[in-house]
Amino acid sequence: MEAVQADWAHELRAYQQNPDAIRRALESLPDGKPPTVLEFRALCRGAPGDGPLKLSYAAADPAVVAKALSGLKRPDSHHPKAWAWALKEREERGAKSLTLVQRSMWREALGEVQQ
Repeated sequence: MEAVQADWAHELRAYQQNPDAIRRALESLPDGKPPTVLEFRALCRGAPGDGPLKLSYAAADPAVVAKALSGLKRPDSHHPKAWAWALKEREERGAKSLTLVQRSMWREALGEVQQ
């Protein structure tokens, strides 16, 4: 019995802060046999809630947006392997911050895989 209780507690843990979902699921139990924990969880999920959370927001200040966008730099190249060339250049300049994965990935992308 303890294992069953632990299983139900685990599967329904998301509804700990939503007792209304549990109440509505209990009120909508099908006739016949008792539900399994997964069937009951599905009933909880299907229970209508208060709807999606409605957030309010203020319109962005155009001056702030323009200033933020002005600091962005467009890539020099739209080539799909530009990232690999950039990593290769960093490594050739002696950058110590490249990870082994980055080093491996640029080599593979540019066909310079070391055996």
